[in-house]
Amino acid sequence: EGNGKLLFFKNDGTLWAQDLDLSRMELAGDPVRVAEHLGKNRVFGFFAVSESGNLIYRNGSGETFQMTWFGRNGRVGHAEGGPVNPHAPLTLSPDGTYIAIAKFDAGGVDVWRRDLARGSDQRLTSDPAIDSAPVWSRDGKRLAFCSARAGHYDLYEIAVSGEGHEDLLYRSRGDKCPTSWSRDGNFLLFNTATPGTSGDVWALPLEA
Repeated sequence: EGNGKLLFFKNDGTLWAQDLDLSRMELAGDPVRVAEHLGKNRVFGFFAVSESGNLIYRNGSGETFQMTWFGRNGRVGHAEGGPVNPHAPLTLSPDGTYIAIAKFDAGGVDVWRRDLARGSDQRLTSDPAIDSAPVWSRDGKRLAFCSARAGHYDLYEIAVSGEGHEDLLYRSRGDKCPTSWSRDGNFLLFNTATPGTSGDVWALPLEA
């Protein structure tokens, strides 16, 4: 019974609220802007409201992500490299000596490998399309990633050494994003949007 508030996020980085008749589940009145500068993507568009009505939101005015080490006690350590793609989490190699990351450089996004001991970066891909979401093979010798070279994200792999070509693993309609490699190396798990069931997890068989 009574009225509540419906909060919604717009692509211009603003947060809005509108009265909601809970008994009829109908909107009432005009929407009102309640916060600005939440950023233009879902990463920066985070917000939540407590039962007491307090609003918390993440400011996205800068929209820049930096790799940073944190200790087990929560203390901030040193930063690693330059700005990175916020939509592609960094991944540590199986032996913990390298980081694979999708990084902005010269107007593009490519897959890079960072040597943690030396603090040096090596670009692994250079296609004009966005290359993102690198995932390590279990032996640490290859990386699977997704690339929008065909107008949507397909699955590729490349040797971590940077030698050789980028090999297409799987192409289909719709976007796909790798998430993990099976322990035996025979399957690559990936997320994709499928008509009728929305987001799904699939397993791609790989050649031995």
